[in-house]
Amino acid sequence: MSDATAQLKEKQALGQRQAKSFGRAIPAWWLMFIRELADLWIGGKALYLILAYSLFLGFQSYAQVKSSETSFVPPKEMVFAALQGVIYVTGLIGLIIGADSISGERERGTLEALLLTPASRRQILLGKFLAGLSPWPLILLIAIPFFLLLAQGDPIFGQALFWGGIVGSLFALGFTGLGMLISLWSNSNRASFFISLGIYLVLVLPSSWPGRTVRGYVAKIVQRLNPIEGPINEFLPKILINNRPYSEYASWLWTPEVFAGVMVLVLFVYAASRLCIDARQR
Repeated sequence: MSDATAQLKEKQALGQRQAKSFGRAIPAWWLMFIRELADLWIGGKALYLILAYSLFLGFQSYAQVKSSETSFVPPKEMVFAALQGVIYVTGLIGLIIGADSISGERERGTLEALLLTPASRRQILLGKFLAGLSPWPLILLIAIPFFLLLAQGDPIFGQALFWGGIVGSLFALGFTGLGMLISLWSNSNRASFFISLGIYLVLVLPSSWPGRTVRGYVAKIVQRLNPIEGPINEFLPKILINNRPYSEYASWLWTPEVFAGVMVLVLFVYAASRLCIDARQR
């Protein structure tokens, strides 16, 4: 028996012993979820990403308050600008964490041990996916005092939390799922991050271009299909700043809803069964 075969059998036996000890009382996906939470938050990347986000939000809020003293920016616009930053960061953090979830395990040589455990591939991805969503509640919680400061008693505070919570949840689901899909089909973290950030920039940059009202028919279709542009530039400003009824702009949420749903379905229905040690084996 070769050394490689012996090592493989030892890993498989270890996984089976762990499953017998914990699997009967605790679901495998929950064990994976706890493991991923520990990796993300105990000195992991999620902690540093949240710290960077807090600094960004604090600097942005300070700049807005100072600017409002001279240009008299209404509280609604300041809260909306802060909410834009919160939602952009939510998608980016979800994408970064998702992009490392599978390819990172491959590079560290730990994916093989996971696949040798009795936990199904879908359970492994579910635990990782739920852990990848964990920064989102904290992102919204950190934003609350900044929204309060910028709202200055305006009712937009409650509206921003409500609609921001809905849109942010869609972004967290969609971009975490997208990052995991890219990571699942990438053998290296470098490739996974490069592709993920490239897609994110392609989606974000058009939403920041000026002169969006002067567009052709094709550009308007692209605008509708972009899961970022509709909520950020059409739905939220009309609801929060212009006080328009939800029914008039509800269709602008269809794209992020479909985007989030498709990412989750593809991840768990199609891609989960194709999770393997080497992405090139499929």
